[in-house]
Amino acid sequence: MRTVSTILLLGIAYLHAEPVIPHSSSELWIGTQSGHGLYHCSINPENGHLSPAKRLPADAASVLARSRANHITYTAGKNTEGQHLLTAVRITDGTILNRKEFSGSCYLAISPDKKLLFSANIGGQIDTFRINADGSLGDQTSLIELKAEPGRKKFAPHAVVPSPDGRFLIVPDIAGNRICRLKIEPETGKLTELSPVHSERFHGPRHFCFDSESKTAYLVNQMGEAVTVFRYTADDGTLTEIGHEPSLPEDQLTINNHIAEIKIHPSGKFLYVSNRGHDSIALFRRDQKTGMIRFIECVNSKGKGPISFTIDQKGRHLYCANRKSSNITTFRISPETGKLTPASQTISVPEPVCLSIFNQIMKP
Repeated sequence: MRTVSTILLLGIAYLHAEPVIPHSSSELWIGTQSGHGLYHCSINPENGHLSPAKRLPADAASVLARSRANHITYTAGKNTEGQHLLTAVRITDGTILNRKEFSGSCYLAISPDKKLLFSANIGGQIDTFRINADGSLGDQTSLIELKAEPGRKKFAPHAVVPSPDGRFLIVPDIAGNRICRLKIEPETGKLTELSPVHSERFHGPRHFCFDSESKTAYLVNQMGEAVTVFRYTADDGTLTEIGHEPSLPEDQLTINNHIAEIKIHPSGKFLYVSNRGHDSIALFRRDQKTGMIRFIECVNSKGKGPISFTIDQKGRHLYCANRKSSNITTFRISPETGKLTPASQTISVPEPVCLSIFNQIMKP
């Protein structure tokens, strides 16, 4: 075991001094790829429909993370000068708290105590920034690269996921074909590297999530068309593999798919995964006692390349970002079965890659 300093680098969109901030009770914010910028749209509280998307005055924003505690959002992306920027913005009045230049990000996460911001750069780095009491970005506490194992060319973190108690950081290493685990020192922001998790069933670990009870965790394998299930031991951060479930029907497992996102329904009864090559959202039934999952079906995403999706807090609607077809689709969720029914609308957004819902946004 060795101690490593970690810096959480967050890529933030460059926002102008007086952005136009939405003011409805519920908003969907949309990060895009290829420098298209940051968009938002209103959510109809009755049927979940989205208003036409409007572009906020931002140069770029590909990754979003938000703090429910102080209504701050953090964005990552390149500005027009090619700088990778991490920006803290107060949602309620549009105030830009501050910006930091950093190396870039494909995933942002906030520690449960809202004191640290973590960033995964698939180029081989984990960055950590301290979050000040007002939600602004503090000092960069560390920037690390974990050593690639024999036979692997590089370390390529695709996500950074704090454990629910904030004691451990889980890092799927897509190039290293492993899950890296680090212990978080809350006072200093430093990380201590623990033994990684390996499995013959791993095929490009990409994204990861915990259940609300902190007993079970789930990994999507980008190239493996499957979800790996773990029992989580909070005492020492151990992940024990207990299941592996395909995300496609049995007769379609040989297609070139590439899973992207994974989310658990607010009820805890269902789990969803986006299949990019298959252009679908997969539904799993989840046993809330054991954490095990069972594949139910795939539903067409109504677009090409579904990369990100989000679910509203009440669990009534799922919103899917189809990057290749540049559209966002709305699905109604059955509370009894978890099955998805497409709504009769689709909105256009250029290359959407990250979605986040903001509630109770106030007019400036």
